[in-house]
Amino acid sequence: MHPRHPVRARAICPSTRASFSSIASIASIASVRPLLLKAPNLHSSSLAAAHRRSRSRSSRGEVLRVQPVSAVAAAATAAAETKEQLEAKAERFWKWLVDQGVGDKDLPAVVKPAVLTAADGQPRLALVADRDIRSGDDLLMVPLSACLTLDKVLRSDIGAVCDDVRPWVALALFVIRERANPSSEWAPYLDTLPATLNSPLLWSDEELQMLEGTQLLALQQQYADYIASEHQAALDAIVLPNPALFPAPELFSLGAFTWAFTLLRARSFPPFTRDDAALVPLLDMVSHSTDSPEGKWQARAVGGGLFSAGRDVVAGAARQPYQKGDLITVNFGKEKSNAQLAIDHGIVDAPTITPSPSSAPASSSQDPQQPEQQQQGALGALVSSVASGVASGVSNVSSMVSVGKAVAAVEAAKVAAKAAAAAAATGAGTRDAFSLTLEIAESDRFFDDKADIAEQSGLAAVADFDIVAGQGVPDDMVAFLRLVALGGADAFLLEALFRNSVWEHLLQPVSRENEEAVCVGIMDSCAAALAAYPTTYDQDLALLPSLPEGSREQVAVVVRMGEKAALVELQSWAARRVRALDSLLYYAERRLSDLGLLDEGGNMTPWVGVQ
Repeated sequence: MHPRHPVRARAICPSTRASFSSIASIASIASVRPLLLKAPNLHSSSLAAAHRRSRSRSSRGEVLRVQPVSAVAAAATAAAETKEQLEAKAERFWKWLVDQGVGDKDLPAVVKPAVLTAADGQPRLALVADRDIRSGDDLLMVPLSACLTLDKVLRSDIGAVCDDVRPWVALALFVIRERANPSSEWAPYLDTLPATLNSPLLWSDEELQMLEGTQLLALQQQYADYIASEHQAALDAIVLPNPALFPAPELFSLGAFTWAFTLLRARSFPPFTRDDAALVPLLDMVSHSTDSPEGKWQARAVGGGLFSAGRDVVAGAARQPYQKGDLITVNFGKEKSNAQLAIDHGIVDAPTITPSPSSAPASSSQDPQQPEQQQQGALGALVSSVASGVASGVSNVSSMVSVGKAVAAVEAAKVAAKAAAAAAATGAGTRDAFSLTLEIAESDRFFDDKADIAEQSGLAAVADFDIVAGQGVPDDMVAFLRLVALGGADAFLLEALFRNSVWEHLLQPVSRENEEAVCVGIMDSCAAALAAYPTTYDQDLALLPSLPEGSREQVAVVVRMGEKAALVELQSWAARRVRALDSLLYYAERRLSDLGLLDEGGNMTPWVGVQ
């Protein structure tokens, strides 16, 4: 057996990160991190090698057999099926499952596929309770023999040529090949798989414009590049050299390959992901509900006796009660942001929001009649000037911050208040998130010391942090930023003497200059990210109620709003912090206080300095 791909444990999810050199732009935009089927990031050897192969072929003048993005979207588009067609497929699929053993005494069937009307008015296959089910009862038990696993692929006639590729690539090729064969033993199941999915991985170029400025778009583009490189590699190494096994190579287009990739992301659930990726019939029909608990599934043996072996099944217990006819739902990931839900499953948890007036008071430095766009422009200009000040010297920043900080605070508070009000009204908000990648620049004269401190604290020179609306700013992120900004008179904290305690010091303000640099860096980065969106939060807020539930337009708007809400909350935190700079207790004052040299009012005791 040949060795398999060396980076398969990180199989599917590339990440994207932009770097900024100045301390004023400490925070850079990074991808959200999907839960399942993770892939190498842009800097991993496998993906980098794929890009090098593509560039090399292009430079030699060879023609790449890769379709444009528009072709991917076209390949994923199919006419909607009628209710009658889906009911016939469901009946055939159920008969196939019964032939596999579902419903016998060892595998009682308490759920069944059914045709329901989705929010968009179209019929779709879903899983419903076939009888009343109590919490804790077995919800489903599917024979492992009926599950589409890597082992099934390797035992098939294409197994010999799929042995040293990523599991998802092997599964994708198998699904595409078998789905095109009406006489395939898997046909009754594969016919139930949706011809298209709502993930941005399958959106048209025009639809992707709705994601302009978002991290989701950046992630989608990295996925597209990654899938294209893996598709080309599969064509070159597997499909084209084996015409006897793949007599119709046109079936394995980039569109079909992207569809299969998206299908595996959307319909594979832990623990059947990554190297153990599998499609489990029935399980892959469960629906998402943010009010449901997450599903827990496992492979185990059932039945058997003293002289007979049990049967291997995929099973899971109900984690909530159902009445007969109820839709079977689980939460696809309580910790996932809406961007993650969108890329993984093509859905979002969309709150029903009505525009509400801001309760933020007007500041004396703000004209209450000033149009909102002008105020946002003032904020952008303010942050740009602050960034320039930090780049030239942090001591010059204070005056610029004091001139415009009220505008920043009020503008941030306006959006944050609306987002918070919407979240409070709907119970939503935890899916509003923005991911930051922060790094210690290798050009930093203290890079080695700072990297060592970060590693001792469980981080690294490059660290990822998620900003989730309503959950505050992560303490470790602020400490990391203080470490990045550490220098000048504060550099003594980098000495070996402080190595075991420095992180505790960084969890609190170090000095006014350091804290100011951190806050300005955050404000600058948030302003840059917010400026990249073509719409404002208020415009999205007004548009949302008119969008069809489950539509791609709704997905785009909800993701935009969620990212902006998280960014503005972070921006608002930094603005408030700037206003409080004079009242914070810094390292020097804390040290004097520990030594009893400061009174309760923060003033030096009378005997300090007496010779």
